[in-house]
Amino acid sequence: KKMKKVVFLFAFFLAIVCADRSFNTANGTFVKDGKTHQIVSGSLHYWRVRPEGWNDRMIKMRAAGLNSVMTYIPWNLHNPEPQLFNFGGDLDVVKFVKLAQNNGLDVILRPSPYICAEFEFGGHPYWLFNDSKVELRANNPAYLGYWNRFMDELAPLLVPLQYTYGGPVIMLQIENEYGSWGADISYTTALKQSFTSRKLDKTLFFQSNGAGITGGDLPDVLHTLNGPASSADLPQKIKDLKAKQPNQPVLVSEFWDGWFDTWGQKTHSTTNPKAEAKNVDWILANGHSISFYMFNGGTNFGFTNGAEFDGSSITTSYDYDCALDERGNITLKFQLFSAAIKKNIATVDVKLPPVTPVANYGSLTFTESFSFNFSDEKTLNKIGKRDSDSSDGPLNFEATGQDFGFKLYKTFIPAKAVNGALRVDFVKDLALVWRDSVYVGSLLRKGRKELYFTTANNGSNIDFFVENQGRINFGLTMKSDRKGIYAPVEFQETLLNQFSSWSFPLTTTVHIPFTKIRGNAAPTTPTFYRGHLVVKGKPADTWISLPGWTKGNVWINNFNIGRFNSAGPQRNLYVSNSLLKEGKNQVVVFELFKNSNNTVSFVNRPDLGPQ
Repeated sequence: KKMKKVVFLFAFFLAIVCADRSFNTANGTFVKDGKTHQIVSGSLHYWRVRPEGWNDRMIKMRAAGLNSVMTYIPWNLHNPEPQLFNFGGDLDVVKFVKLAQNNGLDVILRPSPYICAEFEFGGHPYWLFNDSKVELRANNPAYLGYWNRFMDELAPLLVPLQYTYGGPVIMLQIENEYGSWGADISYTTALKQSFTSRKLDKTLFFQSNGAGITGGDLPDVLHTLNGPASSADLPQKIKDLKAKQPNQPVLVSEFWDGWFDTWGQKTHSTTNPKAEAKNVDWILANGHSISFYMFNGGTNFGFTNGAEFDGSSITTSYDYDCALDERGNITLKFQLFSAAIKKNIATVDVKLPPVTPVANYGSLTFTESFSFNFSDEKTLNKIGKRDSDSSDGPLNFEATGQDFGFKLYKTFIPAKAVNGALRVDFVKDLALVWRDSVYVGSLLRKGRKELYFTTANNGSNIDFFVENQGRINFGLTMKSDRKGIYAPVEFQETLLNQFSSWSFPLTTTVHIPFTKIRGNAAPTTPTFYRGHLVVKGKPADTWISLPGWTKGNVWINNFNIGRFNSAGPQRNLYVSNSLLKEGKNQVVVFELFKNSNNTVSFVNRPDLGPQ
């Protein structure tokens, strides 16, 4: 009875406390618990930072003067297959939100179906492509049916985190920059209902767009602004937004304080710190609110990077040239932004955590390897999955239930001793090609579509090894970005229809049958290399450098840290100390082409390319 009385009193006390909690707008300002409030927020994506680093980043946000953190919720990571949902481990969004509250930060959530974020397929699950009835970002029964099923799983986790119920969540985004895609108010209305019908109705809704873009805007929802942080006309854009909604506060929901990189660009993207700090000062001095995009960019781990509308892949590093660098270290922007914030609003005094040590662990020469033998179906079945054979041209990734990674296609050219052209018009994104086990070249999404060779006297076997380099995350071309090679595939204008294929999502490297490297013969097919890095004492942050290597991925202790590409600008990959352990650490590199010396090195500083 005594325990029941304690529980009752606690519940009664909580109800009284929560009754005084409110977050809304009035007279052109945000109002928190009855008092005028300015939001000073920053984006931190929980899936781009190892969970061990979340607290460190949040403490630094508070130390800079921020009072809120903003994050997207990527549908594709939490719902990777139609009936599979994941909200644990690295994707524990509830833990992330509660940790923010523990650090005195309010939370702004962006759980819309589309997030952009330079992220794989803009946050959409790949399997949407398998339903021909789906129309992306539309008031479409199939699309919204899948979204509502996901919300049935997500909403119960978020409801108790709303500010009114004692949690830190003060705002929720309905759709992300929808005006750059469409203007269907019935769609954005349906999305809002997907939240409110599941009791996510005690938070302030908003829609974000670029300056002057209004497609799909709901009349009863706060409209916010996304745009370049160093723009000289940003104050005017803010004034224009204020004029359109004079009774609402202004929130610059994405203050682009940097930019992303794509593989193959010549220099690492940077922006002007002083010009951006000047705009921070102006925004806050005029009573407006701000959210830095990004405050800490983090890393596109594994195969999760997105791609531009033309297919150009986003780099592994999402450093973004923002306030905290990829590993969470403070930058000049941090110092300038913090000074501007503290000049204009009251902040709490928070001590910065100690700087995470870095280490130069030296070189590592690989001692084991495995090279693909495309004729060895037994081994192919061990490390991948055989797809259904097709007599109607090659099957794409999505049709075979494959999200990421690589796919092997095999076909046969019956033409005997013919010198001709093999042509594939649709390659997404890179196809390496062998004729009778002899490498003949590569076909590219943006580039070469034909290869010339002579078939054998009895016809030739053709192998295509295709890389998915990341699905498009922005623009209408996102609608058709299925991966693989598409029909028609032709040799001398004769269609090749008979294909067998294998999927290699490479979610793990434990099934790779490594053997000792013997001799110096260079592999002629994509090759895995394995070695061990010995760490003495407590692990530190480091970067793996791959001079002499060409293109592929790296796993540290079976965790895929991302892609490398000699095309640059990024020249090494960040390895968080949380991925290492004292003693032996397994390092696996998958090389699509060739390397010069079977050696990598672990260095103590990043190299994101020339500026």
